[in-house]
Amino acid sequence: MRHNVTRKAILIEAPGGDGNPYLNGLKADIRGIAAHLRSQRGGCWYDQEITILHNPTADQVLAATQFAKADYLLIYFCGHGYTDGHSVHRMLCLRGHSSIADIALIQSASPRIHLFSDACRTFTGDAIGSIPLPDDQYDNFTGEPSEIRKLYDAYIQASPHGKVIIHGTQSGNSAGEASTGGHFTQALLHVAGRMNIKSGSQVVGIEQVLYHVLPFLKNKVYKQEPQVIYHSGDLKVPFCVAMPLPFKPVNVLANNLVFSNNTTPTDWGQVLLGLGLLVAVAYVAES
Repeated sequence: MRHNVTRKAILIEAPGGDGNPYLNGLKADIRGIAAHLRSQRGGCWYDQEITILHNPTADQVLAATQFAKADYLLIYFCGHGYTDGHSVHRMLCLRGHSSIADIALIQSASPRIHLFSDACRTFTGDAIGSIPLPDDQYDNFTGEPSEIRKLYDAYIQASPHGKVIIHGTQSGNSAGEASTGGHFTQALLHVAGRMNIKSGSQVVGIEQVLYHVLPFLKNKVYKQEPQVIYHSGDLKVPFCVAMPLPFKPVNVLANNLVFSNNTTPTDWGQVLLGLGLLVAVAYVAES
């Protein structure tokens, strides 16, 4: 493996104003996502690989995302959003009464891109398909943070090119938010921080994390369902690391994760068969 695998994360905090209610919990979301990326569980990202945009304009977001170039680009947005009734674009609200379509954020030359959006949606459209449950496994590994980072880089380099957009709520629904952060973001971090294995360590893809996020949100009586909104290519990049805990893991019953728009069950079956849900890994529900 070459040793110059590059990563870039752009975290966008758009708390509102300009006529929209101010979202106080976004600071907790940004801190949490940044801390996850820097941690061993999140892949040991370096500080210089993470850019945080506080209350940016649309032009600032476009400049940051479209000119970002890395082997793997992770974009995270938290703030207000809606779906344009004419173009059917999923819009993200930014400073100065501006907004931008989510698809515009993944137009950089980076070959592998994940976009996570924790924002409301207002248009009701058809959803299709559900995540199948393949059983392929990643290789186990143990070691220091440097070894974890090397393994993350190896998976980035080995992954086919692809772009994926994930929204924290379904079409036509709001995204819940409190002073402690957005419901989707906090659920994502909660689950990612509690993926465990009997011994050693093991990388986990975003699909398995989302697989447990949905029942977690339902257990909290939050009426929102994460959706994979868009995908192209065959992206296979880890999101977190499962680690051992001294107590017995508790398996959480899974629910279907709904897809919409450009996603088809057949396509994602192939993606997930390549990425793999880890049958040896359990999500531990206890705090």
